[in-house]
Amino acid sequence: MAVSAKTNKRATVKDLNSIDCQVLSSLYAHRCLDNNLLDRHYFRENGSRAYRMRKLSEFGLVKKENYCAKHYYFLTTKGVNLARSILGVSGDREPTASQLRINERVVSHQLLLNKFVLAFQEKAAKAGFSDYEYFDELRQSQYSWIRPDGIISLPDCDIFLEIDTGAERVRQLNEKWLAYEQFLSTEEFHNAKKPIQVLVVSYGGSGSKRRVSTIMKTLSSQLIPVLRSGLNIYVGSHEEMLKKLTTRFVFPGRFLKYKAGVETRLKRKGYSVTPGNSISAYLGGENYDYYIKKVDLKESGHSDEPDFVVDVFGEGPFSDIRKAFQFLKRETAYHEKTGKHLKYIMVVGDIDDMYYFLNIAEA
Repeated sequence: MAVSAKTNKRATVKDLNSIDCQVLSSLYAHRCLDNNLLDRHYFRENGSRAYRMRKLSEFGLVKKENYCAKHYYFLTTKGVNLARSILGVSGDREPTASQLRINERVVSHQLLLNKFVLAFQEKAAKAGFSDYEYFDELRQSQYSWIRPDGIISLPDCDIFLEIDTGAERVRQLNEKWLAYEQFLSTEEFHNAKKPIQVLVVSYGGSGSKRRVSTIMKTLSSQLIPVLRSGLNIYVGSHEEMLKKLTTRFVFPGRFLKYKAGVETRLKRKGYSVTPGNSISAYLGGENYDYYIKKVDLKESGHSDEPDFVVDVFGEGPFSDIRKAFQFLKRETAYHEKTGKHLKYIMVVGDIDDMYYFLNIAEA
């Protein structure tokens, strides 16, 4: 059989253009890419995806597979070596081509994870933000008791990504939350240096709202009752969780401004405002955003007015509804230790959303 001389050519970085190098680097980081992700993030402007991917295949750098009528690409051993050269990485801890290869049963799941992460990375790059690290499940070493689908490590928190394809049964969802429940009882969680924010990204298709409700219900029955400070859970669609990630954690300026406005209004109403963790010892270790009380009770004419704890909920997380259900126990402990009563205020962005959360949790 005749073989093209180009097929046997030993490719070097000099044979590749800048987009080729980006594609190889991305395949090394994300393990597999399909035509949609390639078009979206690398060939959107020049439309040369078919030609360039064929060239990379001829160079022996990538291999194409078919799964459920979809094409996806992964790196060969030669491609891995060249990607390492492009990225300037080496060492025994770097994954091999066989380790990067995805079992076809979970290709769809991995592609959805990559869809979310690449969308975030694109937004971050456009905004000039680079102060983060991304680890998919293969490269995680920070936690040994829990392995989320991906981790985006930010300066102030770790973002755990959990991808829901819409195909997992309730039993499988419960098993996932059971793993988190067990994680909460470990020294690893108690000694974590940063709070953990879990984003459950649902790709439930046309019934995505119903799917999100199903996920929330399993969380409410399995995990919410045992949650504690240090781990929050958000649930929503790709668009909702991408917005949450960027506006709440990466660029939180708008939310922090909103929160500061709440504090200012409370002070104008005659309340002293201190951080909620100042009384956490009286509340079983629970943390709230603020602890407030009237500055001068005699002038107000309400000497029996209770103290308050306040959470600026905004638009999440869903997991914070646990505080509403657990508050009676917290208030009892506070009253026994101080002789005073305590009330709980949640400042929400949309009251209908909060009722929706509470109804799901009570179902």
